[in-house]
Amino acid sequence: MPVRELDAFAGPRSTPLRVLANRGVNGIDGAGVVGDGRRGRPGKAHGLWCGDLAFLHDLGGLLAARLHAINSPSVVTNDDGGGIFEYLAVARALPRSVFEPLFAVPHGRTLSGIARGLGWEALRVDRPEALASALRTARAADCT
Repeated sequence: MPVRELDAFAGPRSTPLRVLANRGVNGIDGAGVVGDGRRGRPGKAHGLWCGDLAFLHDLGGLLAARLHAINSPSVVTNDDGGGIFEYLAVARALPRSVFEPLFAVPHGRTLSGIARGLGWEALRVDRPEALASALRTARAADCT
């Protein structure tokens, strides 16, 4: 959902925004950050926005970005599972007791705690203005 949300809500920009998306290919977000970060684009902002299941699935790739000193302020949209699957017909075709563990996969984890455990700074935000402030701070500090 994050790339769809960015497309829907980002609004107009006066400067181009380069977006790389792995739609439909969960689990390679960390590898994408490593690959794009290694290309070396001096003076260009670099970041990651992914969903909670992609974050949990690709912790190894995201850790690789950290080990390769790729600074990438990241946003993880945490809806406690695969919210996008609610839009599929299977969400209405299966009983919730079957759908939830197989498709929605609620995890109930505190993702900021996981991020801190891997050595990243992490901040939970729940308002757009708090997100904007956190991103400005991360970009100014050039942190991961």
